[in-house]
Amino acid sequence: MPEESTVGGIDVDVLAVPPRVALTGQVDCDGARELSNVLRGLLAMGHTELVLDLGRVTGLDPAVPLVLADVSSRGLELRLQNLPPALQELLHVEAS
Repeated sequence: MPEESTVGGIDVDVLAVPPRVALTGQVDCDGARELSNVLRGLLAMGHTELVLDLGRVTGLDPAVPLVLADVSSRGLELRLQNLPPALQELLHVEAS
C-alpha cells in the first residue's frame, strides 16, 4: 500500500467567487515560493480577495506568513478558512 505524501500541494479554483486556494500537507520553502507565484498571479488577473483553505495543512515553512503579508500589502484580501489551532498561533490570528 503506498504511503500518503506529506509534501504540500496547492489547489486553485479561480471559478469560485471569490477564488479559493487550498493548501495541503507540509508547505515547505518551495511551496511558499509557489504559493507566492499563485497569489501574485491572481492579483495580476484582477482578483482582490480570495479564500485560503488551510484545513489540510500539516506544517508551514516560516516563509509562508511572509508571503501572505506581502500579497496582503499589495491589496489582496485573504479570508483564512479551516485554520487549525497550531497554525492560528503561527500566523498570529484568532479564530472567527
